[in-house]
Amino acid sequence: MRKLLLLPLLLAGNLSAKNIKYEAFESDGFGEWKVEGSAFGLSPTATSPDGMNGSVKNYSDNYFVSSAHQGDASVGSLTSPEFTIDLPYLAFLVSGGSHAGKTTVQLLVDGKIKMQNSGQNDLLMRPVVWRTADLKGKKAQIRIKDGHRGAWGIINADHFFFTDYPNPKFPPTKKDGKLHEEGLVSTDVIPGLTVPNGASVKIFTDNKASGLYSPTALTIDEQGHVYAAETHRFRFGVEDNRDHLYWLMDDISAQTTDDRVAMHKKWDHKTPVANLTKVSEKIRVFVDTDGDGVADESKIYAENFNDLLDGTAAGIMAFEGTIYFACIPKIWALQDENGDLVSDARTVIQDGMGVRVSFSGHDLNGFTLGPDGRIYATIGDRGFSFTTKEGKSYKFPNQGAIFRFDPDGSNFEVVHTGLRNPKEIAFDKYGTAVSVDNNSDQGDRARVVVLMDGADSGWRMGHQVLHSFHTTAGIPDRPVNRWMQEKMWEPYNDLQPAYILPPISNLTSGPSGLAYHPGTGYELGCKDQFLICDYRGGAAASGIWNFGIEPEGAGFSLSESSKFSWGTAVTDVDWGYDGKLFVSDFITGWKSHEAGRIYTITQPGLAEDPTAKSVADLFKKGFKYLDAQSLVGLLGHVDMRVRLRAQYYLSMKPEALAHFTAAANQRINEMERLHGVWGLGMLARKNQSDNATRFLIRLLDNSDALVRGQAAQALGEAPLPDSSALLPLLKDESTRVQALAALALSRRPLADATPELINILAKNNNYDPYLRHAATMGLIACAGADNIAALRTHESAAVRLASVVALRRLNDDRLVQLVTDQDPKVSDEAIRAIHDTSMESVRPALAALLEDYATDGPGRPLTRMMLRRLIYSAYRLGGEKNIARLTKVAANQKLDQNERLDIVRLLSIWDTPHVVDQSIGKHHPLPPRDASGTKAALAANIEHLLSADGKILGKALELTLQYGLSMDSLDSGSLTRLVRDEKQDGSTRAEALKLLLAGSPANATEILGEMAKSNNDQLATSALKLASERDPAANVSALKGALASKSVSRRQTAWKIATKLPAEHAVPLIRDGLVKLTSGKGDQASSLELLNAAQVRQEPAIKAALKSYRESIPKENITALWAPSLSGGDPKEGFKLFQSHGAAQCMRCHRHEPGHSEGGEAGPNLMGVALRHDAKGLLESLIAPSAEIASGFGLASVKLTDGQEKVGMVLRDSDKSIDLKEGESIWKIAHADIEKTTTLPSSMLSLEAILKPGEMRDVIAWLLTLTKESSETPPVYESQELKPAKNEPKPTTPKPIPATPKKMPEETAVIDPAIMELGKSLYDKPGSCTTCHQPTGQGIPGAFPPLNESEWVNGPAENLINIQLRGLAGPIEVKGNTYNGAMMPLMDVIFPQTDENTAAVLTYVRNSFGNSASAVTPDMVAALRPEAGKGILSVADLLPPIAEVSDAPTGPLAEIPSSGLGASGTGILTLLVIVGLSVFALIRMKLTSK
Repeated sequence: MRKLLLLPLLLAGNLSAKNIKYEAFESDGFGEWKVEGSAFGLSPTATSPDGMNGSVKNYSDNYFVSSAHQGDASVGSLTSPEFTIDLPYLAFLVSGGSHAGKTTVQLLVDGKIKMQNSGQNDLLMRPVVWRTADLKGKKAQIRIKDGHRGAWGIINADHFFFTDYPNPKFPPTKKDGKLHEEGLVSTDVIPGLTVPNGASVKIFTDNKASGLYSPTALTIDEQGHVYAAETHRFRFGVEDNRDHLYWLMDDISAQTTDDRVAMHKKWDHKTPVANLTKVSEKIRVFVDTDGDGVADESKIYAENFNDLLDGTAAGIMAFEGTIYFACIPKIWALQDENGDLVSDARTVIQDGMGVRVSFSGHDLNGFTLGPDGRIYATIGDRGFSFTTKEGKSYKFPNQGAIFRFDPDGSNFEVVHTGLRNPKEIAFDKYGTAVSVDNNSDQGDRARVVVLMDGADSGWRMGHQVLHSFHTTAGIPDRPVNRWMQEKMWEPYNDLQPAYILPPISNLTSGPSGLAYHPGTGYELGCKDQFLICDYRGGAAASGIWNFGIEPEGAGFSLSESSKFSWGTAVTDVDWGYDGKLFVSDFITGWKSHEAGRIYTITQPGLAEDPTAKSVADLFKKGFKYLDAQSLVGLLGHVDMRVRLRAQYYLSMKPEALAHFTAAANQRINEMERLHGVWGLGMLARKNQSDNATRFLIRLLDNSDALVRGQAAQALGEAPLPDSSALLPLLKDESTRVQALAALALSRRPLADATPELINILAKNNNYDPYLRHAATMGLIACAGADNIAALRTHESAAVRLASVVALRRLNDDRLVQLVTDQDPKVSDEAIRAIHDTSMESVRPALAALLEDYATDGPGRPLTRMMLRRLIYSAYRLGGEKNIARLTKVAANQKLDQNERLDIVRLLSIWDTPHVVDQSIGKHHPLPPRDASGTKAALAANIEHLLSADGKILGKALELTLQYGLSMDSLDSGSLTRLVRDEKQDGSTRAEALKLLLAGSPANATEILGEMAKSNNDQLATSALKLASERDPAANVSALKGALASKSVSRRQTAWKIATKLPAEHAVPLIRDGLVKLTSGKGDQASSLELLNAAQVRQEPAIKAALKSYRESIPKENITALWAPSLSGGDPKEGFKLFQSHGAAQCMRCHRHEPGHSEGGEAGPNLMGVALRHDAKGLLESLIAPSAEIASGFGLASVKLTDGQEKVGMVLRDSDKSIDLKEGESIWKIAHADIEKTTTLPSSMLSLEAILKPGEMRDVIAWLLTLTKESSETPPVYESQELKPAKNEPKPTTPKPIPATPKKMPEETAVIDPAIMELGKSLYDKPGSCTTCHQPTGQGIPGAFPPLNESEWVNGPAENLINIQLRGLAGPIEVKGNTYNGAMMPLMDVIFPQTDENTAAVLTYVRNSFGNSASAVTPDMVAALRPEAGKGILSVADLLPPIAEVSDAPTGPLAEIPSSGLGASGTGILTLLVIVGLSVFALIRMKLTSK
């Protein structure tokens, strides 16, 4: 018998989750499970049993269990052995019949059924997660039961495991051990794109055909015209804080858009305002005039959105003659009044969006028409602050939200807050609104959010500040933050604050466009599903997911999700009224660029489908012209867009009330019934109709819970004279109905509802966060602040918890009475509310709690984040009492050392607090404090710290020295004993030594000499430094001793000290060190310090020795230049650089730990890298990443013998074949069938120009510590063989550029200074040319060719233009040296590749760095643009370069001001290599982040 699996299993997708696999059914029998009956056969199955009609989908790994072995007629059960429940969740997969109690999976405790779930009368395995926290320690069993003999009398189950994560991810389906993805097939229309089997793809338009430029969103109007929102300003006017750290404090302090304008003007000298208004966002419209599915005409529908605050253009919707356009800072309503497809009227719906710069892309997004007749949209954490036309003020400068308004712009209302970057919003057919909110690059995941009135999802911009910008915020080491430690981004869990409404699931990495299947038209793989675009910067890593939701308590859960389509850089998706699915494609990148595509997905028979045709015809003719009876007939239409539009126009008819009432009361068509309810809601809200209100009240008794809930929701905005009709629904059998009734009461309060709302909270007992939120909102409105405050003594902790949340929302400081509640959750929530919302009047209560956390104090256990709230409350209050409290807490060795050390840091900046509240990342300045008072308070309390353990003691001594404290316990004798105490750590002894010397003891020289010889490096190096400060010459002997020691840090310190020695001592010491280094006998580990010392000194002997060393370095060997960085680094500092270097951004692409640790997956996991590379190999990887590329991360262009070309990622290269991943297709190509393989440059930029030598040394030192290999299994993939076509002529290769160039537009002799300045700005853009070719164009020896005085740069302009358009591969000789690389044609990643930009940067390069050549004009670029796409060039395809550089310029050169944007650049070779590498960096990042 097989033993039960009880193995820890780290599942992909579950960040730091603890999972214990109980039964995966991956064996040839049922092991110790008890088998009854014959339904389940003899073992788990890998295929659908013979008695099953259809195939089971979405099971995990290779096998599952099924009761269908003899069809529906057989019955039986599987029962597990008894086990003990240890974790809070039990997860599994289930499908089959929906017969409750008969076809089911059950959890048995003491033989009684505690939980059970059935299938949904289908074969799609869906995840089920049982919450078992309340059963911890209980003995239990699992029973899989089939007790039904009729239709759907089957049950399938798989993969049971325990977890502490409420939304775990299951392993994917495999067949024969290989990953299996159901139903997606490739298409030849767009290489790399996969779509559902049976679907077909057609390109509707692209950049080449129509000029489509960086499409972010699309919409289709009633006439079938397609509109695209184009961003031209994304990173060219719409900036990103990561590129402008100098203005970060101003940005996070901004409260209004006026503040942002002032910030831009303040920093005009760094980022000129004029540069931020050069280009405009645009709307482009497309028309398919002949009905062939391809756009024939295009126009710019609207532009001139280039104000300083404008952009990004990220949301658009056509509705009844109006184009709603989301473009920060405004929501626009645009009209075309004369029918020429050009907007000639525009009005502002709402201004005041985009208070901050934040991260680019965190913009306004739109739109959808809700079932209540209002338009819904979203905004990211660029925030907003405005007053509506009705006088309602909203001030949310640091978070995103969902809002709504009537189509005429009235009644603007924010309904759901606390979002980071929600991308669009969509309703399902039952009226449930969903958005998908993006992750924050901290290891969290994107979130599926269900809209709920008044909800707060918990995001604040401060979370990002503490993670991404902690050093700018004055915090040396990254602190914990609320978002991550309190798991606010996860589905509901016990660590979350009660004031937030958690997401229902985690899905996607880069959510973008969102839509819901309308009920007609294209439906393969998405019927009754949402589609969400997942944009990850490049085509191969991006695609569209489908997912469904299902009710769960008062909220929802994810019913299923899978890849719908993959392989294009999708930004939006929407159904046309003709049934086609339209998709916008950004092509690649994170910046505006001259590229874009819109394509359609259809299915067989759609063009002839009479329903689809009738839908399109209805919208073309217009609903406004239909009479009431015709509109009523459409309320039950199969297409939800038809139903909603009919409802919308019917609400304007005089007879609407009767028709809506009849629709709501009929029992034949569920959809018609719901639209009847929503129509009555529109009449009640918009018309304040008493009659509609009365009919809605009658519907509260309807037998359909959906109707009761929707009626209750509508009554929340109806003219209810008395809300008592809602009271019975607070006891409804449906918790969803209870929740909607409670929310209605939050808008139409009734004091009599208070007892039942309290009862709901008590009964729920925090089980359902959606019900808790709704009841709390109702309580706020109905009970009043006094009654809520009185709940502090309620027997239910859940009620007391809700009272804290309610008082927090009311900003009522009486919640302080619950800070000491006996229930930790209640107490924590009160502490959160006071600290996080800055309730200054009661903050002293939090500081007072610290007294329980002094050594041996009675304080209960606190998380780090909760302790930080108390610490920072005391810090913000200031005063002697709080200094005393903090010193005592810092001395408590039982508390987290990181937080204790942070206390000492806070004491060191007590008098000059940072403008950021460093506990929550919020801009919240404090006034300066009295230094004398601080000194006195510290003097009275420093003893607590001086009695603490090592690191705290050392920092306390540092404080003593900083503030000049005179302590009796720190006399000369005590300090001397402390310095000599080898039990203390080095930092403590070093600080004691500094303090001792501050008193000028008579034996200072003796003590220093003794300590310089200490076995403790930190103490010895400190002694060396202190001795050199007192008398450098007298310290020479000690320095020589240090240079001869085995300690790297002492040798490095000695060379640093040598910079300040008198010449008679410095010259021989440094000169001899350089001579040894030149001969190869020097100390590599301290060579950087030696070279730095030599550079500082001016003595001729040292300069000569330094020159000799430099001349000894082989110029052709790039790694030799970096040899001093190979050893001697600090691994701790290297890890910090990996985490947070602003330019290198290592952690965005790489992970270094197993599972889902912090870091990205665009590059290889660094685990075990030290086993594969020595220091030199690591150095080569960092400065020449293309030299050797890890499998699965390298790109190659493969040309087959029949002329076929494939470009993709090399997964494996064996002796006989290579496996190449092109999009989602994996090809196995025999080497014998390959004519040529070109390895493309690594997508990782060289760090040669990014890291300083010392930083490089530290990073290498850290990488050398990564000696543990990853336990993660490489993903299994299935490849398909690709062979050359037989019996077909080889296609001709692209013709090389002719030796005699075609006639080009004439070169210009006069060079416009403005062109030079534009070219310079493009050349110097971050990540552009300067990265590899350097600011002065000298290139990088051995890697990237120089552009200064280059024969190619000064040669024919056609070469440079063609290289930019087509790319270049193979060896090229520049100035006598050969460079062998490859670059792809440039794409619009760094800057838009317009004719003007290309001409400008080439002109600049040709007239900088000692180059002097004619200008390149836009016409010259345009003339050669048809060459684009014809294949990569080699040197043989280029015109011969000039033999030598002419001394005389061909035209007057423009003078670039020294205050310009940067140093000059070089030729297109520069630009190509740089931008090409940048392009592939982004592509690789996205290709691998699955």
